[in-house]
Amino acid sequence: MRVPLIISAPWIKAQPRRSDAIVELVDVLPTIAQLAGLALPAGEVFDGASLVPLLQGEAWRKTAAFSQYPRRVRPTGPEWKDNSIIHKDRSTFTHMGCSVRVADWRLTEWVLWNKTALRPLWTFANGSSGVVARELYDHSATRDFPTDFNQGENANVADEPKFAQLLAQLSARLRSHFPG
Repeated sequence: MRVPLIISAPWIKAQPRRSDAIVELVDVLPTIAQLAGLALPAGEVFDGASLVPLLQGEAWRKTAAFSQYPRRVRPTGPEWKDNSIIHKDRSTFTHMGCSVRVADWRLTEWVLWNKTALRPLWTFANGSSGVVARELYDHSATRDFPTDFNQGENANVADEPKFAQLLAQLSARLRSHFPG
């Protein structure tokens, strides 16, 4: 999430110099295809949307970006230690960090992972939650074009009661985007 992205299409007039629009890396493929005049393959599903309308100064409707990051927590030792997934078989993933980023907030819910179905285990048959941790970060004071990409993610406010309604709304968006 928070990847700097620069697109230059000099033949498009009146391009905005900068934008604080929420976009995703999955938007790059449809954008390049449209800029190159290529049609995307028929019958294929693409999650992204072309950014050409945004480049042309048109209204942009995407209000959230989503991402996932796996972890492999082992039953012994601290949960945070040696849980990297780099160069590990995905069958060893035990948890998934499902994130949603909106204009002023980022929520990540660390949820148990169904390795067979490759889906988050939001709830179990007995009604218990598969969510083991939550991170909610306020980005409302973050500059539009920060040079410190960790700015604004130093205070996890997920447990503060005044953010309970926001947490519930963002959590519902996660469950809708990443069904279990």
